[in-house]
Amino acid sequence: YKQKLLKNGWRKDAVQNLEKSTLTILKKLNKDTTATGPIKGLVIGQVQSGKTASMAGLMAMAADWGWNTFIVLSGMIENLRVQTENRLISDLNNNGTATWIPLHKVSKRSPAGYRLQDLHMGEGASERYLNVCLKNKTRLENLIAWLKGDRNKLKQMKILIIDDEADQASVNTKNIDEEERAKINKLIIDLVEVDKE
Repeated sequence: YKQKLLKNGWRKDAVQNLEKSTLTILKKLNKDTTATGPIKGLVIGQVQSGKTASMAGLMAMAADWGWNTFIVLSGMIENLRVQTENRLISDLNNNGTATWIPLHKVSKRSPAGYRLQDLHMGEGASERYLNVCLKNKTRLENLIAWLKGDRNKLKQMKILIIDDEADQASVNTKNIDEEERAKINKLIIDLVEVDKE
């Protein structure tokens, strides 16, 4: 990914800054969260400040460090979801050590090749899986059900979740005093904690 950025005209110092900030983020994460629970953080950037490049850089570096499954929560518009997925797959598939495979609209009824049991997650597998998911009740429910579909495979997954549009539908808009959560917020919490059940 770093070489692709340089080839695409990024200045060397800009790529080095991106690499440095990406490494700072990655060092805060942990592939094994069984003892700590999910690790959460927030990265803020201006419009057109390179947020997608930062996400791709984090994903590329995390893939090199052993993460194998990447979920990007996009906004609520399908054509923007597709655009994000296409850009990330294009940016990440660069003759490196990993092969990036997009997983489209996964569910319990996913076709062969997209079922959880079909994925290669074992030690040394070169495949890295990307699901760009709309923040839509049905899509999130299907993603969660898909992840729960094979508990043994779920244990092999090292998942990094990125909320690309955290200000859109992710925040709990229900009264703080009530235990009820907004639907999308609740589903995102369920997704982040999917391995706890």
